[in-house]
Amino acid sequence: MNGEVFPRSHRLARRSDFRKTYDEGRKLAGRYLVLFVRPNGAGTIRLGLTVTKRIGCAVERNRARRRLREIFRREARATLERNRWTGTDVVVNLREGAAGAGVRDLSDDFGRLLRRLGERPA
Repeated sequence: MNGEVFPRSHRLARRSDFRKTYDEGRKLAGRYLVLFVRPNGAGTIRLGLTVTKRIGCAVERNRARRRLREIFRREARATLERNRWTGTDVVVNLREGAAGAGVRDLSDDFGRLLRRLGERPA
């Protein structure tokens, strides 16, 4: 697999998967992001993004999604794998003000949340 792709098999798509992650998962809140993490039993790390209209117009929401997918693909996936969080569903909700945040700010917030996740017992 080319290292520059984000395949569909690594994405959450069904509403039921999102609901299970919200209801049964662990919640961590940061400045720009709220993270929900739940074991999925599939052996792969899957990402789901929720970006509501409160974030901004469609252009801003899509830009935020692209940024988060790229951060996850380049940095967060490796961190989760290093900390033995393979086989998990990760849902990321953007908070208000996240559209105005830069890539570095979002990446730092994501990293802080993942470090906090690693500190907690499984």
